[in-house]
Formats: sequence, C-alpha cells, structure tokens
Amino acid sequence: VYTTADRTINNVPVSFDTTGTSLEALGLDVVLDSPMTVSVDLSGERNVVADVERADLQVQADLTGITAAGEYTVRLTVSDRLNRDFDNLSAAPREVTVRFDRTVEKTLTVSVDLSGITYPDGYVLGDDYVNVQTVTIRGPESDVSRVASCVARASHAGAITQTEVLTTDLTLLDADGNEVVSDYIQMSSETADITVPLLKTKRVPVTVDFLHVPDGFPLDELNYTLSKEDILLAGPEGAVNSMEELSVGYIDFRDMDGGDFSFNLNLPAGFINLE
Repeated sequence: VYTTADRTINNVPVSFDTTGTSLEALGLDVVLDSPMTVSVDLSGERNVVADVERADLQVQADLTGITAAGEYTVRLTVSDRLNRDFDNLSAAPREVTVRFDRTVEKTLTVSVDLSGITYPDGYVLGDDYVNVQTVTIRGPESDVSRVASCVARASHAGAITQTEVLTTDLTLLDADGNEVVSDYIQMSSETADITVPLLKTKRVPVTVDFLHVPDGFPLDELNYTLSKEDILLAGPEGAVNSMEELSVGYIDFRDMDGGDFSFNLNLPAGFINLE
C-alpha cells in the first residue's frame, strides 16, 4: 500500500502583490485582461494531499528585478496557507510572462458620426443628441496614450423614415483616425444612444405683418419688396405640412417713413434654416 499520492489542482489564482516592491515605488501595475490562474502540482502523504482545497494554496509572482514598464518573465512560488508538509508543491507553469505599466485615466468628449445614415429625398437630418457626452478610459499608460478621441458611429439598415434612437458602440481612435484596440482599456461606457431627428424640407413664402394700420388703408395696394421672397426650411413633418408661410415680424405704421427694415429669421422650435 502506497502511503504517498500525487495530485493536480487547477485554476489557482496568481497573486501579484506589489506591496514593498520596486513596482510600488515606480507606480507600476500588472496588466491583465482577466485574473491569471495556473495549475498546482503537489505530492506527499496521501491523507494530507487529499485534504488540500484550492483556497488553501497561494501562488505568488516573484516581482524582484522589475525596474521599468514592459514585459517580464516572473517566477511563481506556491505555499500552503496551513503550512503542511509536501514532497512537492509547485506551479505549472513555473514561470509566466507578464506586462507591467502605469495605470492612467483620460476623459474624452464623445463625437457623433452620422455618415452611415441614409434618408429619403425631401428630408434632412436635424441636430443629433447622444446620451453619453463624455467617456472616461482607464488602462495601461502605453495604451491609453494612443487614444486621441472617441466616436459614436450611427448605422441603420436601409434609409430611416422617421426620427430614430440608435444604440451604437463607442469606438476609440488614435490621432490618425485609426481604431485603437486594447484588451486592457476599460471604458466608463461602451455604448451610447443617439437620437437622429429626421426633418422634412419645405420652401415657404416669407411675409411681413403690419401694426396700427389706419382705418380703411388698402394694405393690398401697399408696395414693398422683400429681399427674400421664400426660404427653404426643415422641421418635424407634421409641423412642416401645416406651415404655409413664415412671418418674419411686424412693421409699425407709426414708424414707417420709407426705407428699409431688417428682421431676423426666427424659426419655430425644432426647425432649421437650410439657407
């Protein structure tokens, strides 16, 4: 009867404790996209080996000799939290390659790209609204420093026929407009909702109204000219369909002695001036 036994315990987490090491002084952190685990091989007295639980084992990375950001091969040591005796207690693999870097943050303004949106003739896109105005990214300094901007690119299968709210991924770009892909960058938000207003266009006549018109004055015989007879507008479809003219303001007969009058083109809410 053999009194010893061999055993392998899988998925034991690796600890990268930087306390008191050169990494702590340098402000360096281990760069991992997910917790690292290894297998632990152990052998010893059968009754001792059989009682070992995963939580009893501690795998520690040897962080001595790391003096700057970069990739290093570090040795792994295994210990038993209960201090039991084993003939063998080792990690598999015994060494791993790990990247070290400073962890930094950057806040970016989210821009919107509607170039992927199509719409029918006679319509235009209004001012878009994105529910995520800024995004904060966090990760290794060498990765975060490559990021120059963040964009929400809206897309839709076919032309939109009404105002749409589109959910899209946020994309990180470098200074040349190329996508920055990194498994180590964390984002405060990875998606955004973009409200894309679809506005109908219409050309309407421009008019002016008069105040304090003397009784019996024949307004239809008053000669005047407008520098702009009509204008191309866009707005919500229902409101545009009901709009027959655009009144730019009033001229008071008490102030009228010939000459020119200037008016701002103040549009109803939700309308835009296409000219």
